[in-house]
Amino acid sequence: MENQAQILIIMIAYLTLLVSWGLYQGRKVKTGADYAIAGRNLPGWAAALSERATGESSWALLGLPGFAYASGLTSLWTAVG
Repeated sequence: MENQAQILIIMIAYLTLLVSWGLYQGRKVKTGADYAIAGRNLPGWAAALSERATGESSWALLGLPGFAYASGLTSLWTAVG
């Protein structure tokens, strides 16, 4: 019971921190373009990493399970490298 209270307190503190940070950073966004394209202030390397992470995540969540179902469990080695 004691652990559950600690976990609950930590989760509430973490959620409060996330919401506070979001509200603080949200003040910088004035238009839809600021939100969608970071006010055109995003460095190229950050945009490239963001695109790759998005692509890899969608493939890992949607494509890999289907590939594993069709090809067998040995296809899971593609996720390793």
